[in-house]
Amino acid sequence: MKSNQLITSAVILWASLTVSSVSYAQPSVLTSDQDGLFAVDKQANIWGTNQVEGKYAQQVVKFSGKRTQFSRKAYTGSLIRALKPKNSNVVHNTEGTVEQVWPLPDGTVLFMAGVKGKNYLYKLNPKTNTVGNNNLGNYNNKQAVMNVGESYDSRLKKNVHYEDIRGLHQRSLLVAKVAGKTVLFFGDYNVNRNRVKGGAGDAVGLWQSTDMGNTWRSVVKWNTNGLHAVDHIHGLRQNPYNGWIYILFGDDKDEPGIVAWNGVSRAIPNNTPLANIGLKNRYSGWRALSGTQNVRAGDIVFTKDKCVWLPDRDFIKPGSTLFGQRANHDLTGLQSTNPFYFGNGVSPILAEIDAKGTIYWASFRSQFNPLAPTNETEKKLYLWTSTDSGFTWSLPVKIDVYNNWTSVPQNLFISSWGELVLGGRGVIFDDAAKGDASGSSVYLRR
Repeated sequence: MKSNQLITSAVILWASLTVSSVSYAQPSVLTSDQDGLFAVDKQANIWGTNQVEGKYAQQVVKFSGKRTQFSRKAYTGSLIRALKPKNSNVVHNTEGTVEQVWPLPDGTVLFMAGVKGKNYLYKLNPKTNTVGNNNLGNYNNKQAVMNVGESYDSRLKKNVHYEDIRGLHQRSLLVAKVAGKTVLFFGDYNVNRNRVKGGAGDAVGLWQSTDMGNTWRSVVKWNTNGLHAVDHIHGLRQNPYNGWIYILFGDDKDEPGIVAWNGVSRAIPNNTPLANIGLKNRYSGWRALSGTQNVRAGDIVFTKDKCVWLPDRDFIKPGSTLFGQRANHDLTGLQSTNPFYFGNGVSPILAEIDAKGTIYWASFRSQFNPLAPTNETEKKLYLWTSTDSGFTWSLPVKIDVYNNWTSVPQNLFISSWGELVLGGRGVIFDDAAKGDASGSSVYLRR
């Protein structure tokens, strides 16, 4: 639990510094369950995993219908232990977990699998219940379409598949429209504990696919020239108003940044520092804000005129506060709006905006809080709301979690029946799960 001092300081600051009084209809928690709901397809089916049909999150599950009336279909062809790395004929033959799932416009499905620290992007053909990267053979060779975190080691003169490079959450992969065509983008979330700055295991890449994830090529890479520029990519979003792609970087010191790219201009050179991109059109079709914790974001949403985000900060000192952030679509006019209630260890990480323009922002939970008497964060996730384009934010709804470890929800979205859904695998919203992290979701009335 947070100390009374931290709670009191945050409340006083939030109340005293907010310049406008806004009345919010707060979302309220309805219920929770043991279904890990990650993403909605164009037929309103929800894709994810769970304990029963998902065999303890080892295979993909499709959820059809409404909550309380779900029809659950397991895709046994996605069982991770029977799958293979890319360019290998050796099956994993060990347990793994489904971490994210992305249904694609052509009816196929990509999913991230974690196996003994290494991560793989797979493609599922639901019609044939098969997985593979041989698109001419109905995706049935069981190989990954990408060994996530694999890069060339000049010393060893071969590719090395490094551990702990993966997707952070559902925003790690973006299905975009570029020049009228569907283009996929993926951003490396690198948390390799053995990375050598600027060297082995430190690479962070932005990847692109123009064939629905069958093949991938690098758009730009960082940290491959002996210098460390960025920690990892938190997420990717496309602005529906101008079509630009926004790339969100973390974490510390000069690493954070928000980069905007029109998706068609020539890629910037590998290892370009974010500060060198800037806002002065040095690289045509690219813009960037960087070098401050105010631009460290786990997600971003767009109104007609603004980009909106809450800073993804882990901890702040007593007496400090955090402000909501906005900028113009071209990233000029950066503005700290109003303070929002923040608890150490519950960092803003995922956002959703509804058809009326209401913005919802959910946190994740870090296990350890060095500023709390128990050295541990309270077992809650926060959900903030804004009805004025991110100018002010509500006090958060606090959502119970039942796991001790650090946990990041995978997605925040509005269901086809109108409820707000916060779902994940490693986070446990349902006490009945009794510690099993095979999938869980919480449902809120808007």
